[in-house]
Amino acid sequence: MKQKRRLITGIFSLLLFASLLNLGPKVAEAATTFVALQTNQSSASTSRITTKSSLSYVVNNVGSKPVYFNIFRNGVLHSSGLTVQPGKVINPGAATVKSGEYSLRIYCGSREKPQSSGCQAKGTITGN
Repeated sequence: MKQKRRLITGIFSLLLFASLLNLGPKVAEAATTFVALQTNQSSASTSRITTKSSLSYVVNNVGSKPVYFNIFRNGVLHSSGLTVQPGKVINPGAATVKSGEYSLRIYCGSREKPQSSGCQAKGTITGN
């Protein structure tokens, strides 16, 4: 009887320990997608990423003409970005957002003076 009791207590303790290991904080997987605006393009877009609460992006103008960008949520304009001058990087850090599918689109030129080509830029968008 004592052996059976010890066995049941041991199994219960093992199950309790295993369940406690599973209760730790869950780390959300980050989704990241990239875009490169080439000199022969007027605009370029990332694919959509699904995010639940946090979004960050980087736009790096590696060309000699200004570029600007927009962020879309579920295919609809979410926010308009700044004009990024040649050699500059925009990296505002993470922001809290509503869940949805987000993408980043980079355009050649500035809002006031769009260009059809001649720009080079790189961008990433990451969501959790």
